[in-house]
Amino acid sequence: MGETDLEILKSLSMYRKDYLTGEEGFTLSGILTFGKDEVIHGVLPYFAIDVLLRINDTERYDDRLRISTNLIDSYSQIMNFFAKYVSNPFYIRKDKRIELRDVLFREIIVNMLVHREYSNPFVSRVQITKNEINFKNANKPVHPGKLHHGEIRPYPKNPNIAHVFHILGLVEELGSGLRKIFELAPILLGGNPVVDNEDHFIVSLPINNSGLSNLSNQTTSDNNQIEHAYLSEEQQKVLSELDEPMSTRELFQLVSNGKRTSSNAFRTQIITPLLDMGLIRMTIPSKPKSPKQKYVRTNLNKK
Repeated sequence: MGETDLEILKSLSMYRKDYLTGEEGFTLSGILTFGKDEVIHGVLPYFAIDVLLRINDTERYDDRLRISTNLIDSYSQIMNFFAKYVSNPFYIRKDKRIELRDVLFREIIVNMLVHREYSNPFVSRVQITKNEINFKNANKPVHPGKLHHGEIRPYPKNPNIAHVFHILGLVEELGSGLRKIFELAPILLGGNPVVDNEDHFIVSLPINNSGLSNLSNQTTSDNNQIEHAYLSEEQQKVLSELDEPMSTRELFQLVSNGKRTSSNAFRTQIITPLLDMGLIRMTIPSKPKSPKQKYVRTNLNKK
């Protein structure tokens, strides 16, 4: 590590000198925020976050993400999981569009990472079901009890970690995250959040049909329709256009619509999940990387 990087870590109080022993080294917050996976595992072998989708298979799961990496990468991986399964409906307020899904889950996930009690071996859990999205985190409450809108009492549990996320633009003033959760969750998902601040910090987001997201508009237990309810806008557009076989490039040009999205990200976030869910198929399945490869909806007759 270069001297400049070390000075940055020192300025963030993530590399310190113990004035009693004279020893210098990385703090736990520094290791968790920036450390390599093997270092984190050596220091906190129990640290993990379990992210589950339980729609069709409620006893096990439909999809699972097990995370034990640094907090910055953990944040990105969980956000990508939500982007894979939760749509982002159009919503405008005061002539400005608000990315409901991204803002809501950013606030909850950052809160979960920043305010976790890291001395507790409990594995943090995120779970998406048909009726609720639930977040459960290790906690050491200063003011235990349920939190209500307008009655939030913020307390900085891991200020050095919070400072890094603030620099990254993911944290605003203390307490603003919970205010946004209470404000945006009913708009996106329909139900009012329930926040328990006990030995476990639990955020429960009920889903009902008064919300704007496709999650809120499920009216049947048909497996195919449930899967479609968890598709992003881009994934739904791909499905709507695949009446005839199309290549990745053709689909990318059709769906990206000027957005700054790389073709690799398009394939990873849109094409691959649709293949995994069995909603589309390859026209040349024996040669996945063929330059002549195209895709078509699975409910069309094979050609």
